[in-house]
Amino acid sequence: MKKLLSVVLALLMLAVMLPVTAMAADGYVTVSGINGFKNRQFASFEEAYNAIKPELAALCESGALG
Repeated sequence: MKKLLSVVLALLMLAVMLPVTAMAADGYVTVSGINGFKNRQFASFEEAYNAIKPELAALCESGALG
């Protein structure tokens, strides 16, 4: 019985993750939660990080992140 339940749980987890994986392949990266970057699209994670790095540094220096 435990084995059957574990197989069912594994299949349910797979079924839940498939739509997320399929929708994730947009070809761009978006950043949310940082003012000024809402709905901006970047070609790669590296490009997004380089764009928000100065803003993150300023937030860290100001103590706004806690």
